[in-house]
Amino acid sequence: MYLPLYLTGQDQLTTVPIVIAGAVLVTWLFNRSGGSVLIAMLLHASVNLSADYFGTVVSGSAAAWQPIWMMLVFIGLAVLLVALEGPELGRRRGTSPAVSAGRQPAPAE
Repeated sequence: MYLPLYLTGQDQLTTVPIVIAGAVLVTWLFNRSGGSVLIAMLLHASVNLSADYFGTVVSGSAAAWQPIWMMLVFIGLAVLLVALEGPELGRRRGTSPAVSAGRQPAPAE
């Protein structure tokens, strides 16, 4: 969804890595909260609100660095989470993604 905006010049290049790293963060939070979509949505909303707030507070040459710092923080957190949690990102060991999300797996035939 964000890549076309960058390709058409409507968004910055830093948005793409922020979205990818943000997906790692939201996935980890979703898994660690027992599959709570509300908690994941609150994280997403808080990121949007803070970016909008700091976008209006910071001005001049410092404003140009804001998306770069945000990108570096998101990538750093995503790398840290993957290093600490592994590729499962907080999902309980030995469970399928459906069980982690609170759904029951289909019975085996």
